[in-house]
Amino acid sequence: MSKGHRLERKVDIALFMGLIKEMDENKIVISDHAVFRLDEKQRKIYKGYVIKEMILTRTPLLVDIQFNGCFAAFYRQDGSIMRLTLDFTPECIHIVTFYMMDGIPRF
Repeated sequence: MSKGHRLERKVDIALFMGLIKEMDENKIVISDHAVFRLDEKQRKIYKGYVIKEMILTRTPLLVDIQFNGCFAAFYRQDGSIMRLTLDFTPECIHIVTFYMMDGIPRF
């Protein structure tokens, strides 16, 4: 993992949720890269609307800023932890990637 993707510092969850509330579903964009780690079965389950709904309606367990400036948000999902990498711009939120993990990282 390059240093850019490593976690730099924790972010207050309330601050993160405030940024999310400023956007509506149409301003959340899922990149093609976001699903490249998923197998065919997972791609059928984790369609765009599922990820968007998760971001808009659920509170993450942990939020960090990566060294590259993107946010890493960790959500409990189906007995695992889902890590989403999000890039915020004034116009929209880009979901760069997401994948399942066994647990949340420790600092």
